[in-house]
Amino acid sequence: MPRRNTASPFHRGEIAMQTRAGVLESARRVGGIIGPSISAMFAEFLGEVRMAGIGAEDTEGRLWATVFTGPEGFLQAQGPLDARDRLHVGALPAPSDALATRLTSAAWTGAPVGVSAIDPATRRRVRVNGILARLEQGDAPGFAIEVREAYGNCPKYITAREMPQPPAVLSAARAAGTPRFLHALDDAQLALVHRADMLLLASIGPGQRADASHRGGRPGFVQAPDATHLVIPDYSGNRMFNSLGNLLVDPRVGLVFPDFERGALLQISGRANVNEAPEARATFPGAERVVEVTIERVNEVPEALPAHWHLLGYSPFDPPPSGAA
Repeated sequence: MPRRNTASPFHRGEIAMQTRAGVLESARRVGGIIGPSISAMFAEFLGEVRMAGIGAEDTEGRLWATVFTGPEGFLQAQGPLDARDRLHVGALPAPSDALATRLTSAAWTGAPVGVSAIDPATRRRVRVNGILARLEQGDAPGFAIEVREAYGNCPKYITAREMPQPPAVLSAARAAGTPRFLHALDDAQLALVHRADMLLLASIGPGQRADASHRGGRPGFVQAPDATHLVIPDYSGNRMFNSLGNLLVDPRVGLVFPDFERGALLQISGRANVNEAPEARATFPGAERVVEVTIERVNEVPEALPAHWHLLGYSPFDPPPSGAA
């Protein structure tokens, strides 16, 4: 996977979205935050964070997102102090995770992967994009990423939560099973979507550059018109349009909704359309456009996270949910 053109930090899809939004020049200035390696400041943060979203393709070319949690240090930036170019993730997906085969097989070295490391208590986050790398001698179980991009994101729209300590022993439910793919959401899954205040969105752009980004809002900010379609509002952000620019080039999308009460993950793979029509965003207060997702596959992973997270507060930037007065 090539690094971005040094003349511009953005690919053609991102530039197209920036042009549509009239923010091309400001985006170019903001794009200076994108670095080719992990800085010392980001390395320190990654060593403390206990939650990370991952976006990647499965072995059939479908795009998925997942979430890992672990103790401090389960993410480790490796390499020279001023330019760490490798990230070790000291965790493995449950066998029932849609990305289990991709992330646990050495045969997929070189596959694109995106990481969004989030501290839900402080709302800080860092994104790392790269390719899967071989584990080195001394690495703990997990997988490694050869870094291509690393940069910070603002804390907008992140719901603050206190994360429980992960269990010392994985439950039998997490340790067993294989992915069980469905083609539509059931009633319980629809209910989870409608009460969600966050999701992770995986996308992929030119040069096979995978990305995982956070989307958040008040419960009800994501709508499901039916069991095979979702509508996600897009609020004002950093103006780089990494995810939406990817979707203009490649409509494949992966979503994951964490269930913070039960500790489960709801994974969705499908195709997305960026709709900027005024009537499309009319029922989403504060939205500048919406992402319309057609669901192709659904997978639920039980016992993937610690359960019973403590809600600390919603983001002050959150618009009211759709349909609110």
